Amino acid sequence: EVATVGGMVQEYQVVVDPQKLLAYHLTLPEVEAAIRAANGETSGSVVDMGEASYIVRTSGYIHSLKDLEDASLAVRNDVPITLRQVARVQLGPQLPNGIADLNGQGQVVGGIVMMNQGGNAYALIHQIERKLKDIQPSLPKGVQVVTTYSQAPLIQRSIHTLTGKLLEESLAVALISLLFLLRARSALVALVALPLGILAAILIMWAMGVPANIMSLGGIAIAIGVMMDAPVVMIENMHKHWEHNPGVDPWAAAMAAAEEV
Repeated sequence: EVATVGGMVQEYQVVVDPQKLLAYHLTLPEVEAAIRAANGETSGSVVDMGEASYIVRTSGYIHSLKDLEDASLAVRNDVPITLRQVARVQLGPQLPNGIADLNGQGQVVGGIVMMNQGGNAYALIHQIERKLKDIQPSLPKGVQVVTTYSQAPLIQRSIHTLTGKLLEESLAVALISLLFLLRARSALVALVALPLGILAAILIMWAMGVPANIMSLGGIAIAIGVMMDAPVVMIENMHKHWEHNPGVDPWAAAMAAAEEV
């Protein structure tokens, strides 16, 4: 959905003359009711002509100032009283509820795009940008669309932050495991654990319909440190079992270490 802010909405305005109402013995509610009745559509019957049937309807919608001026208010002495006889009909702006200003340059019309729940914000932003480029040549002279706020840069920074944290944490854990445990395979296990954990999280998000937005990516970035604690603790505990029991089967040591953790 697109919510509009600022700008003017054109409307029909009826300026009633109280003296003329009094002269024709009319009241303001009667004028209002007559205008409402004059702007509508009435269904008729069905006309059968041979093998064909035609639905009859009367269309009385107001399309111009003249249509509104010709609206019948009442009948006095077999003479209809129209709206033009008691009021002035004109086009004018609707009473605004607020205004929008762009950098102090004057009033503008703003459009706020509101995405439906579960949508992909990043893809939606790019689609809107492409659409705006397409319609720009067809806009009236002097009218242009200016983007005042977009979440695309924020989403891009979130993705770059997640990627950077992933690389930093992976290298840090692998280096620490290699320096303190002196085993390349242990460092490789810690290095592989993080991307696998993030992949599992993304698959679960996809299965549950959770979009990859700022909140979800930020949550993964925050959880990277917690995700790295588990493999470090597990690897350290496995090495402790191997050191205390040199001849133990590696699988048995891994199971025992996992049960303790």
